[in-house]
Amino acid sequence: MSHHHHHSDAADAWRVDLRFGADDETMATAELMINDEIYEATGRTHPVPFDITIARELAVARALSGLAHQLVDDATRKVGRVAEAVSDAADEAGAAYVALDS
Repeated sequence: MSHHHHHSDAADAWRVDLRFGADDETMATAELMINDEIYEATGRTHPVPFDITIARELAVARALSGLAHQLVDDATRKVGRVAEAVSDAADEAGAAYVALDS
């Protein structure tokens, strides 16, 4: 059973494109588009002599894993920047209260 979700807001649309190497069936490239941001990762595996589908699945899994790591790293950096901004604002507010109490 497939599920289709329709969003009226284009900003909610994330798209992943998967491509395989032209000459190398064991290489996959995953490209994730989120609004104006593009993440790209490549996955490789050794050929599986009896089933190319397994080799492709492994290559795709590795490419998607690479995307996942990039997203985690990016989100961690963004959270760090927000936390730093909140800390700076708290320090400034504290200094303003001290100045008001003087």
